[in-house]
Amino acid sequence: MRYAQVTGEQGAGNASPFLDGLLQCSCDVVLAVGDPEVTAARATAPQHKKVDFVLVGDATRANVNVRTVATGDGLRADVADAVEHAVDTRG
Repeated sequence: MRYAQVTGEQGAGNASPFLDGLLQCSCDVVLAVGDPEVTAARATAPQHKKVDFVLVGDATRANVNVRTVATGDGLRADVADAVEHAVDTRG
């Protein structure tokens, strides 16, 4: 498991290099939280079909390798379920 916190300006352009670092490490599942991180992950997901993305707080529709989790009550359990599903579908 790897963790990359975006430092500096909080924008999607600055989040992209941190996301790229995770993808270069061959991560199977990427969990993105925060507007810049989610925006960068949503833009990158179509180019990385072998990676599953779990986006927190994103209200847009999911696609083949993207699952979205709404914020609110039960967030922790919903994120755990989404990540577990992403891992299980790989196995």
